[in-house]
Amino acid sequence: MDQFGLGDIFDELGIPKEYETSNPQQLSFMGYLKLVDWKEPWLVALLTFHLVLFFLIMKLRNILAVQSVLGLLMLSIVYMSETLNELAAEHWRYFSNHQYFDTKGFFISTILSAPLLLNCLVIIVNFLMQNYYILRDIQQLKVRKVQQSSTSAGDTSKRKQCSPDKKPDTSVGNKKSD
Repeated sequence: MDQFGLGDIFDELGIPKEYETSNPQQLSFMGYLKLVDWKEPWLVALLTFHLVLFFLIMKLRNILAVQSVLGLLMLSIVYMSETLNELAAEHWRYFSNHQYFDTKGFFISTILSAPLLLNCLVIIVNFLMQNYYILRDIQQLKVRKVQQSSTSAGDTSKRKQCSPDKKPDTSVGNKKSD
């Protein structure tokens, strides 16, 4: 059990022995989340950070430059999560009551990386929607331009036939005489 870093959690929380297993995949994800003490201040702060970040992304969804910077920052944090996990595993006593940081990185992936990646997915969907709307508007402008040019071409041919500038030639057999 110690090789997965869950032994301390089971012992400290008094979890029944039937939850203990040598295979962490046999422990259900929801069961694992129930083991976490969600009232710890650093977890509350992290969850608050994720919520604030999500609402910030939604608020600034029309400013694509800010969305790009936020996306790159979030992906950078996800990239560094393995290093953050190692640091947290070494220094967990300074900020936590329990050692959650296993060698496989399951906990940090669950509470840090997954929400950040979901926020990145929101940004990508927003980019795709913005591009769709732009392309739709461009296509509509093209269609209107083609319609206007075809109707204006039809109007000019009618004007040439019966233009108010020109007087119609009413003389039938009128020839110029020298």
